[in-house]
Amino acid sequence: MKKTLIALALASAMGTAAADVTVYGSVEQAVTNTDNGTTSSWDVTNSDTYVGFKSSEDLGNGMTAFANISLDLDSESGAASTTRDAYVGLAGSFGSVKLGRQVAPQKALADATIDIMEGNNSVVFANDSRVSNAVSYTTPNMSGFSAVVATVMDGANGEDTTDVLEYVVSYSNGPVAAYYSARDDKNNDVQNTIYAVSGSMADLTVAASFETQEDNDGTADVDTKTVVATYNMGNNALKVAAQRPDEGSDINAFEVAHAFSKNTTGYVNYEVSSPVSGAADTDLLSVGLRMNF
Repeated sequence: MKKTLIALALASAMGTAAADVTVYGSVEQAVTNTDNGTTSSWDVTNSDTYVGFKSSEDLGNGMTAFANISLDLDSESGAASTTRDAYVGLAGSFGSVKLGRQVAPQKALADATIDIMEGNNSVVFANDSRVSNAVSYTTPNMSGFSAVVATVMDGANGEDTTDVLEYVVSYSNGPVAAYYSARDDKNNDVQNTIYAVSGSMADLTVAASFETQEDNDGTADVDTKTVVATYNMGNNALKVAAQRPDEGSDINAFEVAHAFSKNTTGYVNYEVSSPVSGAADTDLLSVGLRMNF
């Protein structure tokens, strides 16, 4: 309520009207040690700090208009860095349509399955990003089935249709969910396919995925296998993750997180990155704190 009142006061001060505006965000800092086998260093790092404004308006007849603007913040320097989201859309019984910069479907899939760590979130899919110049459509839930499709149209390289086409189809039945996703990047002639499953039993949640990236430049496909698990014990959570790509680096990550409250979480995260080439490992140890608002 306080956040809504603050946003309304700001809008009033600027001489504009606002309905159901909410201020939200997160501040995260960690003390991190990086050891590559040759050198070891300590740093106070910024992992995921942002602030945003979101609004919605009831249009009647079951229709809602919504908008969202958010910015990443560099909490080490205090400077605003990049735009996270900047979109507007309509929602109703037909589902929802969103236009502007937004989370790509495959990033949303990672957030729902394999991206479980508070700190050092290296275990993600190849396209873990937001996309600009995008239009997306999300279907309503149909007996457990749903889908989201997004396209990017920025005129790059003179494309007369879409530059990127990406979609996720999912099925959820109680504690079990299955996903299929495909992405076609026409600018770079790269295709990604992802199969993922997740399931929960009591306090244990497990997810697994298999991703193939095909680059049509004559290089070999890159397959990546990932398994993650979270075990909740009251306000504490134990998390493990393992990722095995054909190239790049194998990742093993372990984390203990403690929820001080609904909005504040502390964690200790340890991650080992082992290059497939056989080069020296890089170890990351982070002790961090996050507060959402």
